[in-house]
Amino acid sequence: MRAVLERENARKRERVRERLRADGSVPYADAMTEVLFDILADERFVRLWTWSQLHGWDDETPPDSPTDLSRLVDAIEEGVHSVLPPPEGPDRARIERVVLLAMSGAYGYALGRRYWLTSLGHDPDDHGHDAAYRTALSSVLAAHLGGSTP
Repeated sequence: MRAVLERENARKRERVRERLRADGSVPYADAMTEVLFDILADERFVRLWTWSQLHGWDDETPPDSPTDLSRLVDAIEEGVHSVLPPPEGPDRARIERVVLLAMSGAYGYALGRRYWLTSLGHDPDDHGHDAAYRTALSSVLAAHLGGSTP
């Protein structure tokens, strides 16, 4: 299982790199959630990743994460500060919170969406719900990134 997850993580990292190279942009709220949702569209990967996070590994060393969060935050910080330099732009702590919120919202939705949408009387295979959720999450993240509250 570890080998499968490590291989999938490598594929996901490369997809993120290709995506960032392709559009040449810094992943702001919309692009960041789009990349996360693209990665999390693979329900098999999400289940395996979740299992690894909940159960750990024999040697207590988890496999590489799907993305290197420090480098992602570096890229976002650089891009945000090129447009909104300090003190107008958000500090690193706020950017890190936005990344954590994005990952929590995206991973949580990926794990629970099928059950939650069904429980609400919706068709979980209707991707309109995914798009609406991604838009709402992006809006919240953008507001927090640009907001004045901690």
